[in-house]
Amino acid sequence: MSRIEWGEELSVGVDKIDRQHMFLIATYNRLHEMLETEEVPATTQTIVRSMQWYTKQHFEEEEALMTEVGFPDVDLHRREHKRIMASVRTLFHQYEVGESPNPIQVLNLLRQWLVNHINTFDRRLAKFVDGEAGRAQIRLSNQATRSQ
Repeated sequence: MSRIEWGEELSVGVDKIDRQHMFLIATYNRLHEMLETEEVPATTQTIVRSMQWYTKQHFEEEEALMTEVGFPDVDLHRREHKRIMASVRTLFHQYEVGESPNPIQVLNLLRQWLVNHINTFDRRLAKFVDGEAGRAQIRLSNQATRSQ
């Protein structure tokens, strides 16, 4: 399994969401580096804790954006968020009961989310947001032209 490099192919074109994705990719890469240097057990727990908190925050912000712009696939996207959060909670629960989740499992979850979720669900949202922004700009321009 390789590191994830941030690039235009992962950008959804919404700055706030892109910055959050960059943070999560950095988290993934940090865990990946630790696996290579075998500094895993204690740090994996810290990463899973921060991942749980940050994921929840990120999804809440994405869902607020979806509601704000009237995104038609909001229910499907929310179900995907719930599925990912359930996986993150499962990993976190392992720590709560004294088990240590397999770092490879943590990496796989992060990679699946970051690459697959961004390239499918988040890209659709960004395309819709971009289209809505373009339509809003046209409406404003038309209103300004009519009032002249």
